[in-house]
Amino acid sequence: MLKANCVREEEKAAELELRSRLFSFGEFNSEAQEKLIDSLSKKINQVYKVCIGDAEVGSLNAVQKLVKVESRLVELSDLIESIPKESVDAIERIKQKERRQKYSHCL
Repeated sequence: MLKANCVREEEKAAELELRSRLFSFGEFNSEAQEKLIDSLSKKINQVYKVCIGDAEVGSLNAVQKLVKVESRLVELSDLIESIPKESVDAIERIKQKERRQKYSHCL
């Protein structure tokens, strides 16, 4: 699990490095950068509200929100690992069935 987390963090770092290079080489004008930052902030707020709730949305910056979301995901992942595999498999089958039914109603 730690190795997987390290790989994931390295991938994030590589992506951020690429984005920072694009910004520093002037591939984006400042207006486009501001729009991108605003868009990312809105998406971070949406994810934060779903994962954590909206009690602290205004008091935290984007990085702090992402740290809390990541922490919550790790917490939930650990919780899933403590549940017997048969139960997790049964829940996954139920959720897949619900998604298929929801999708079939959209068609």
